[in-house]
Amino acid sequence: GYAMVRAAGDAEAYGSMSGAGLSSLAVAREGLDACSALTAARDRDSLVALRDGLCWFANNFDMSRNVNRNADWWFYYLYSVEKAMDLAGVERVGGHEWWREGALELLARQQANGSWGAEPNDTAFALLFLNRATLPARLEIGDVGRAASGQTDPSAWDKVILPDQKGQVSLRQVLV
Repeated sequence: GYAMVRAAGDAEAYGSMSGAGLSSLAVAREGLDACSALTAARDRDSLVALRDGLCWFANNFDMSRNVNRNADWWFYYLYSVEKAMDLAGVERVGGHEWWREGALELLARQQANGSWGAEPNDTAFALLFLNRATLPARLEIGDVGRAASGQTDPSAWDKVILPDQKGQVSLRQVLV
């Protein structure tokens, strides 16, 4: 959880935040590597932490509920799993194909009008999961000086460089 002190009865770890932690760790590793600060010790320690987090998911695998939170934040849980597994480059957790099993669960829960859950965020998280919307952690954002130049036109500052692409790509092109 977010707090250092847990409320009575709270589980020590739960699915959505475990996914968020794995995602953050994968992005931090990429950031350290990009600025040549991923020392051998940090590399080793972060790989151990990634392995431990993935083992937690393997031991607690359940796409039908937010592990240790049941129905609470289930759609966010799926999105957290998607981010974590895609950023870590994992297709299978234990003997489970996480995306396939999550997609089947989502399709079984889709409402007649095409949405999911009671809130618009539920549908948004479902679509992010189904589209595997997480960008690679190796995203590089160039120095374009938006704040210094006072540019207000988004096309002047939303350029990114993606692996295997020539030149810059508009962030809108990546997200569309």
